[in-house]
Amino acid sequence: MLTPDKEAEKRFIANSKNLAIILEFVNEFVHSCMTSAKVKKQIELAVEEMVVNIIQYAYDGKDGPLDIRLSQQDSKLLQIELIDWGQRFDPTRLAAKDLSVDKIEELEEGGLGIFLANQVMDNIQYQRLGTENHLLMRKDF
Repeated sequence: MLTPDKEAEKRFIANSKNLAIILEFVNEFVHSCMTSAKVKKQIELAVEEMVVNIIQYAYDGKDGPLDIRLSQQDSKLLQIELIDWGQRFDPTRLAAKDLSVDKIEELEEGGLGIFLANQVMDNIQYQRLGTENHLLMRKDF
């Protein structure tokens, strides 16, 4: 197990009103890790999509606590852990999105954000520990 070079942790109330401050917290940490602009945008996209899913599915649109743990390890690995106490929601079990349609209007609703997060992050893992949902995302840069 790698020892973190840098860490940050904060609790938020998961709701759409707080999405901007959640992303600001993550962006400030990612910026301090000296990543490229491309990596910063990829991480922001993945975190935003996963937080929105936590709000919508784990908490069913109601307010609930969300812990965010950030760490940089070995100078080139970022880990983002999202912990909530909502309903079990494992985004890693969703079927791969079928993007073979001819027009964007033909895409089925839902799941595209999770698909995109999986495309931009190097690894995403989910674990249910007691009453907690733990979503761990990793990005090498």
